[in-house]
Amino acid sequence: IQALSGSGTDSFGQPLATTWATILTTFGSVRQASLSETYQSGEFASRVTHIVKIRWTQEPVSAGKRVLCLTSTFIIQAVANVDERNMTMELRCLEIK
Repeated sequence: IQALSGSGTDSFGQPLATTWATILTTFGSVRQASLSETYQSGEFASRVTHIVKIRWTQEPVSAGKRVLCLTSTFIIQAVANVDERNMTMELRCLEIK
């Protein structure tokens, strides 16, 4: 899992972060999201194409970070602590090409 790294802002107050730094290396599984997971409450949820499942960690894993898996890159859209048991995390991701 990677996060944008860098410091400072430009003259408009926008962050200058342009590089990705690895914050966590772990094993996990990647599967394609089903239609029922993408379509909730009669409307499409935020764009999710894959679900990445990893062991629970205290590292700050959140939306906006990315997951690298072999030749695929996924942007994390949402993070769920499965059953609130601090054992497994599901990262709902959008694959970027």
